[in-house]
Amino acid sequence: MESEEEEEYSSFSNQIQSNVENILNLNNESKEKSISNEKWMKEIKSQKISKDKMNQIIANYLFLQGYCIPLKQFIAETKIKFDFDEKLLNQRYLIRQLITTNQIEKAINEINLIDKKILEENKIIYFVLQRQILLNYIKDNKLQEALIFAKDTLLPLSQGDKFLFKELEKTMGLLAYENINEAPEKELITDKFLEKIATKMNLVILNYLSGNKMINLNLDLLIKLTMYIQQELKKEISFPNITSLAPMTFSEVGQNHKEEDNSDSYSDNN
Repeated sequence: MESEEEEEYSSFSNQIQSNVENILNLNNESKEKSISNEKWMKEIKSQKISKDKMNQIIANYLFLQGYCIPLKQFIAETKIKFDFDEKLLNQRYLIRQLITTNQIEKAINEINLIDKKILEENKIIYFVLQRQILLNYIKDNKLQEALIFAKDTLLPLSQGDKFLFKELEKTMGLLAYENINEAPEKELITDKFLEKIATKMNLVILNYLSGNKMINLNLDLLIKLTMYIQQELKKEISFPNITSLAPMTFSEVGQNHKEEDNSDSYSDNN
């Protein structure tokens, strides 16, 4: 049985699809091959979407991502009712901050305070966190410490797992570069990669605490649904494509084919 939140999301996503189908049906009736920017924007503004539902979806996204301060500010500004475990949210927020600032040992300690089984039962994310400690040794040119840590910690973790062993080999390959910023695996030492780890770790915690029931980021799913519907509409008519989500911008009719090569970028960014 769907939860109340899942039912609201399902209803909202169905509404989006229904609105698009209505536009498409109206267009088929008029036999038009394209919809002007003016007509498209008029149709968008005419759609009635519950502001409360949108606020709930945004609050849900902030909560699931562990954005503690933005969530509290959003709830205060919108005055919506949104119940959540504040202690757990603060813990997840702290873990996110520790990982993004490369304080991996402290992050591991905080994760274990929630439940030691989280990392025990999620071998890959535990390996990724430990690999980050190894990368820090390599970046600091502490080669002896890096070799010992790889042998004592990461090698046992990767035994019997071809994927993890290959990842360990790839990481150790950084030792061959005098300047690791020139290595093919240089992404591993970027702030962007730390953000990816933090986001993944946050979802691992949520999935574990929910009994490994898959956590849906409803806002992400709605964006992907919107982009999918946009791709489907392109097959039938020419219309203003979404070219940017923040701020929301649209292409001029007639430029759709030029934009198609970039259509997948939205899902990558979200």
